[in-house]
Order: sequence, then C-alpha cells, then structure tokens
Amino acid sequence: MKFAVLPSRVQVPTPDPSALPRRHLLSQLLSAQTRLARVTAGPGFGKTQWVAQWAQQLEPPPAWLTLGHREDDPHSLLVYLRAAWLRCYPEVDTEMLDSLLRQGFAPERWRPVADALGCLLEAGSTCLIVDDVHHLQGEALRLLEYLVQFSPATLGWVLIGRELPDFDFLAAWQTRGLVLEVGVEKLRFLPEELQELGIPGDSGGWPMAVDAWRRTGHGGGEPEKLFAQVWKGLPEDLRDLLTRCSVFEFVTPAQVAQLCPHLDSAELLSKAAEQGVFLQRYGAEQFRFHPYARSFLLEQLRHSQKLTLSSHQAAAPVALSQGDYDEALWHLFEAGATQEASSILLHWGPALLEQGAFQKLQHYVEQLPAAQREPRLRLAYAQALARSHQFENALQEFLELTTTTERPQALLGAGKVLVDTLQPSGAKTLLRQAYGGLEPEQKSQVLLLLAENSLNQGASRQAQRYRRLALALPGGSQDRLEVRLHLRAGNLEQAREALLREADGSGTGHRNEALLLAYLAVLQGDFGSAELLTRSALRQAQANGEKFAESVAWMRLGHALQLKPRCAAEEVRVCYSKARLLTEAMGAPRLKAEALMGEALFCAHQGEWVRSYDASLEALEITREAGDAWLSAWLQLTSAIAARLGQHPGWQDLMAAARIQFEQVQDRFGIFLVRLWLDPSVREEGFEFVLERPTLFGPRVLGEAPPAVAPAPEVVTAQLRLCLLGPIQVFRDGQEVPHKLWKRKKAKELLGILLSLRGGFISKERLWDLLFPESTPQAAARDLRVLLHALFEVLDPDRPHNATARCVVRRDDHYALPWTEELSLDLVEFERFVELGGQAADAEEAAPLFQRALDLVRGDYLQEFPYADWASASRERWKQQYLETASRLAAHFWQQQRGEQVVQIAHLMLQRDRCWEEGYQWLMRVHLGQNRLAQAARVYDQCRQALEEDLGVEPGEATEELYAQALG
Repeated sequence: MKFAVLPSRVQVPTPDPSALPRRHLLSQLLSAQTRLARVTAGPGFGKTQWVAQWAQQLEPPPAWLTLGHREDDPHSLLVYLRAAWLRCYPEVDTEMLDSLLRQGFAPERWRPVADALGCLLEAGSTCLIVDDVHHLQGEALRLLEYLVQFSPATLGWVLIGRELPDFDFLAAWQTRGLVLEVGVEKLRFLPEELQELGIPGDSGGWPMAVDAWRRTGHGGGEPEKLFAQVWKGLPEDLRDLLTRCSVFEFVTPAQVAQLCPHLDSAELLSKAAEQGVFLQRYGAEQFRFHPYARSFLLEQLRHSQKLTLSSHQAAAPVALSQGDYDEALWHLFEAGATQEASSILLHWGPALLEQGAFQKLQHYVEQLPAAQREPRLRLAYAQALARSHQFENALQEFLELTTTTERPQALLGAGKVLVDTLQPSGAKTLLRQAYGGLEPEQKSQVLLLLAENSLNQGASRQAQRYRRLALALPGGSQDRLEVRLHLRAGNLEQAREALLREADGSGTGHRNEALLLAYLAVLQGDFGSAELLTRSALRQAQANGEKFAESVAWMRLGHALQLKPRCAAEEVRVCYSKARLLTEAMGAPRLKAEALMGEALFCAHQGEWVRSYDASLEALEITREAGDAWLSAWLQLTSAIAARLGQHPGWQDLMAAARIQFEQVQDRFGIFLVRLWLDPSVREEGFEFVLERPTLFGPRVLGEAPPAVAPAPEVVTAQLRLCLLGPIQVFRDGQEVPHKLWKRKKAKELLGILLSLRGGFISKERLWDLLFPESTPQAAARDLRVLLHALFEVLDPDRPHNATARCVVRRDDHYALPWTEELSLDLVEFERFVELGGQAADAEEAAPLFQRALDLVRGDYLQEFPYADWASASRERWKQQYLETASRLAAHFWQQQRGEQVVQIAHLMLQRDRCWEEGYQWLMRVHLGQNRLAQAARVYDQCRQALEEDLGVEPGEATEELYAQALG
C-alpha cells in the first residue's frame, strides 16, 4: 500500500561543497562506537550540513528522515520512518506494518505498530538519522523513545535538533558509554579556527555568522542583525524571490518558476545558495531555507497581506503536483481558500480514513466552514470520530447526514455506533432503514450488526436468524457471535471453549477476548485467572490508548478483586470509579451499567445495602433505556441479592421478577442462580462451581444458612388483574375499575412505568423526570404524592389510611410493583403460553397455546403511551415475540390448508407492524393459492409502499418471488 510521503524528507541531504569542513568533528563521529548520537544546538550551527558530510562517508548508506512542523503525530512519524527505511532496504516485507497503519489507531495506541516497524529494522545494520527532532512532542516523542530504546543493537541512531529530550533510558546508556553528545561548544568554531580563516572574533564562533563573513564580508553573532545586514545588500529581484518562496521549506527551480514566473529562477537560486545566508543546497536540484532565515523572510512577507495570500495560493498547486496534500492544505488554509481545501479533502479524506490517520482528517475538516463540508467528506469525518471512540459526536454527525445523499451509509454508521456502545433500542430501526440502500457486500455487515443488536436486546433466537441470513449471503464473512450466544444462553463452558477456539487477538473494546474470558472466569469463581487476564488487558489497553477496552478492564478487575478471600476494598472501589469516569468521557453510558452492577454486588456483600440498591437501580435505568434485556435481568438479580442480604421483606418478589426476565431472555444460568438464592438445596449439572467457591452472582459464604428476613408484607385480599396489552385495565375481584375512579390521568402512566419495570424499583427522582419533566423539584414532589395516592385508591382502596397500596413495595424513596403470584397480568400469561407452545411436542399441540397467547392481546403494549421512552424497549421486545408467535401459528394453519385463519393472523401481524413483511407474504400465498392473482399483486403494492415510506427499503427476495408468481 502507498502512503503519501514527500521524497525530499527521506533522502540524505547533499552537503554544500563550499561549506567549511569540520574535520575534527567528522573524525569524532566516525570513530564513535555508540548506539545513539545526539546533536543539539540552535539554528545556524550547521548541524544538518555536518551530519550530511558524515553520512556521505558511511557504508552501507544511512536512512535519513527530516521532520517538519506538521509531522508531530505518531501515525505520520511511522509512515515517514517506514519510507526512510525502504530507501535503504526496498526488499523488506511491509505487509504487517502496512495493515496496521491502514487500520489506524488512537494517538496513544501506537505500540503494536511500532513493534511491526521494529521487525523491519531487524533487516539491516545501518544508521537511522532523524533531523529536526524538536518538532516532535507528546505521543510522537514517546514513540521515538520506544523505537530507539528497543531497536536492534546493530542499528545506530543520530538525533538532530535545537533541543532534544532526555529519554528515561538515557542515563543508563550514558553510563555504559552508548551515547555521544555533540552540543553548541563542539559545533562552535574554535578561536584558532577563526584566526586561520581570518574571521573576526565578534562572530562568536557561530557557524552561520562565520560562513556569512566568509561569503559576504560582514556578519555578527546575532541572527537578526546578520539577516538585516545581508538583506539590505540584496538586489530587489532576489529579495522578491526569497520572500515569495519562503512559504516553502524546501524549493526546487521548477517550483520557483511556478511561483515566480516573472523572475529568472535558476540564476537567482544559484546566487542565493552561493550567498548562503538564507538558502542552502540540499541536493543537486533542491534547496532548503535556513530555519532562522525563513522566519525572517516570512516576517517580511507579512508586511503585505496581498502578497502573503497570493504566495500561499500559488504554492498550493505546486505542493499538490508533488502529492504533498498536507503542504497544499496548509497553504490553502493560510490563504483563506477553504473551498479549494474542501475539494482536496473530498478526494484525500477516504485515503486518510483508510490509512488510519483519523486525527489528521478531523483536524482538517474542523477548519472548514460548515457550508463547505460536502456530505461525502462529512461521512468520512463521522467515521473518523467513531473509530477514535468519540461516539457522541460521531452519532450526531451520522444522524445529521441521514437527510443528505449519504443517507444509507450514515444510517449504517449511526447504527454501528449504537451497537458498539451497547444501545440496542435505536440501532435496529437505523440498520433496517440502511439495509435497502446499501451495496450487496455491505448487506452482510448490516445483518451481522442486527444479529449482535438482537443479542444485546436478549433476543437470541432472532440473533441466530439474522446471523444465518448474513452468512448465507455472497461474501458473508464469519463473525464472533457464537461466544456471546452461548454466554447469554447461560452455556458458560461452551462459551469458554468457543472463545479459546476462535481467539486471535482481533477483538476490541467489550469484544476483547481476554476480557470476555475474564468475565467467564468471575462467573465461574476463578478470580485468579480473571485478575491475571484483566491486568494484562489493562496494561495493553493503556499502552495502546484504547479507552474502550481500558474501561471494561477496570470493571472486570473490580469483579475479580472482590472475589478474593481478603480483598482490598479501596482498590475495588477505585476500579469501578475509574471505569465509570472513562465511560462517561467516551459518551458510552451503557458501558457504565456493568461498573455499577459490580459496585452494587460488592457493596451488598460489604453490608452497604442502600448504596448497593441505588447503584443497581441507576444501572437498571441505563440498560432499560438502552433496551438491553439481558443485562437488565442480571441487574434485577443484583438488586434482589442486595435486598436479601439486607433482610428486606420484598426480596423474594424481586427474585421472582428476576426469574421472569431470565426466562424471557432464555438464560439458564441466571434462572439457576435465582432458584439457588431462593432454595440453597437446589443443584444443576454444569453449575456445581457455584456451590464450591465464591462467584460473582452466587453466595459468597458457602454452606451458610440464608440470612433471616423480615416477615413478608400483607397479601392483598382482593385479587388484582392488570392488563397491559392494549389500553391499561385494572380488575379487582373480577370487576373492572371504572374510568371515573381514575381521578388523575397520569395515574395510568405511573402504573405503566411501574409495570414496565417488571417488579424492579424506581426512585422518586426518576419518576419526577418521567412524569413532570418541566416542573421544579418541589412541584414534582407534590404532584407525585397526589398521583401515588390516586393510584393506590385504584389498586387498593381498602388499605389503611394514607398507607401504600399493599401490592406496592416502598423502600425509602423507591417504589416497585412486584409481579407476585397474587397479581394477575395478561403479559405474564401471554409469555407463559408462548413458552408452553415452544415446549410442545409438535405443531398440533403448540397451535392452541399460541392462539391463547394471541387472544390475550387487545392492542399494542401499553397502547396509551406509544411515544414514551420508558416503554419503547419493552414494547419492541414484546412486539417481536408477538410477531414470531403469530408467524408460527400462521405456518401451522397454512399446513392445515386453513386459509381464512392464515389471513386473520396476517392482518393481526400488520396491525402490530405494517412493515412486517411476513404478514404480506402470507396474504399473497393465500391469494395465489386461490388463484386471485390481482389481489396478490395489490398486496405486494401495499407492502412495497409501506416499506418505502417507513424504512426506505424494497421488499425482500421471498416477497419478490411471490410477486413474480402473481404476474404469471
């Protein structure tokens, strides 16, 4: 792969033949047996000329890199070091290094790429010279230090600069005699040398002043005075050329001819080089401005704004013709020509993205006015933000781009950000909308993202379906979902085996193989392996600047440390604190939930039950808003564990709620743990380790009787039935509570919120936010009290005066409506019938169970609150379950040749989701089976219109095949 490199930066400069020789310095460097030579002095001391004279005498020839003020980032430094080395050893294999450079990396994540470059350096035994090292700072400087310290012993380094850093290893190398220092005193001309040359002593031995005296007959020890004196004596045309061309650091006659067509460039360049103060030869046809002199010339240029702008404007195409996009962009921005800069970036941006130069791309795009950022360029910018883990900014950019010509790619980018940050609620819609507008090779990627997203929602069966579709497509690639499918199903040993079988070190962030193994280890009580894995992953993440992986590593380390027999409590707290801070900084709130879960478990076993409960509730709000049903189930168990250890009377109700959620996401390990907490005598094959050693979610004190708990709350005497599948209905003793008894309209919304938590607690502050977002805290507190009283009157009018309804649990300022056996819910019955149907021996036995489930449905889940964020994740999961159940029932009726029932089921599907393509397919099959071709075609048109209007996609292959049959 090619990377943009300016050739003059990686070639050994040609020494000026008229330069004064420094023979005693050359002999020092040639005779030195060192690993590192450091040449340090200010401008005008002839550092580059002297080292170039030395380099000409080396065999084999050295590699040379001249740094500039725009090459101070690690990615650019590695690209140029690669190019410098290839000039000496063009046959070396760069495939691994090129792949890593192309993938890109965060500024701090350079170590694996540096190691790949180090492997290239093993191929030779020459010297690597780096000039102008003072331009490097931050991570680029740390990268250079790492390369020098760990490069092969056969490679020598020469670092040249106005100032050089004191590397950490420098003192040790100096003690061993591995370092040669050449500073100002060695570079300065000695008095006897000045006397021999006949040059006055007021030059101070400064090489540039000495050279100026020799060439012009005047000079001095101060650069400004020297330049001013020489400048006065120059002819006007030479002044004009030097001023205009000072916008370049390196110049050639051809460049000058383009920049100054009205001047005799070749003759004037030769004059300037002979004069030697402002310009020096750098090769046969190349010249370089002296840094001090260039600063002086640029100051002269700034006296005329018009000349400044025109010089930079003229310099840009010159740089562009050499392929130096960095230089061209600098000139254009200096000239204020942002429209031209935008055009260059539009062409170059995708290449920067491919090379992994994310920060460089961001830097340039952010300098453009918003109106000049073309959609294609903004898309590359958003992708750079996402790959730099700036998730919030990336998501905002992608969403803004959905109204442009880049809509499909923007939808894909936004959906991927939500999947990467474990926020499944919004990802599904975005990815489905993206699917139809993408090229075939990207559709497999979308389906795999949908599979992973479904897994994050706890819909394992749907995830497997998407995965099969993706792998069946042409070009469909293998994925890493098998491990997580096993993990979320509670098959821990199978997950571990699959992970060990597939691990190749390519996983990033929460997909990092070591961190997944560590999580499996804490679930199984192997805290030693978990600690070892997480500390190793943590070191690697910190070295690479991988904030995502670092945050997960801190969480998993906290999990491991709290299982140790004598854990350091403060260290555990620090782990979770650091993890939370990192996730907040990245704009990935869903990741914070696991840190809160670990902290809640730790506090529960430390006796800090209030903090434990608050942490688990805070995390539950995050996961429910994100739509992560699987982690919500584990957090529900966490809150139940805290309640049990804190001897709270409602702990069994919380355990029951956790079991319902684990059954919904089909996690057998979670179900077993709930049963174990309720009955310590429970056993299950494959989970014996929970009884043998402390685990993250199991009892920590093995063999001990469960703690005594307070008596259970009084059971409600009246049988309550609550209906969520449609408009909310409440029945007491078989009689529906009439509408007039709902004295507050928001009382139903409050009931909906409590029911959507499936027995979990919610704080009063969170209820304020959901119910009264515009009110002050004082007004919200007052209105919530009124609302609670109204709801309690509906649920339990016979309760004691001013008491909480007996079906509601209150703990401090938190409320819950446990899903107990005394409480009848249509949603629970729906899920139970679906579960029984799935366990049936055959379709004939399953059909009536599925039918009973559908008969319970009067409308959408919590139909009165279609736009409430607090209900969206639960509604989406229920709708998916409903549609899959309806599809299975329709398939049974189709096999039984009961077309009328198939039509009824299909219409029910489309009532729930008018874009559910399977509903249209069943209608078309029935019409085709009865030879009603026109009706089948009309159904297709309805399907096409719905998909186009709502999702922006076309019907799938199966629908198109049915349509072809309708057309005959």
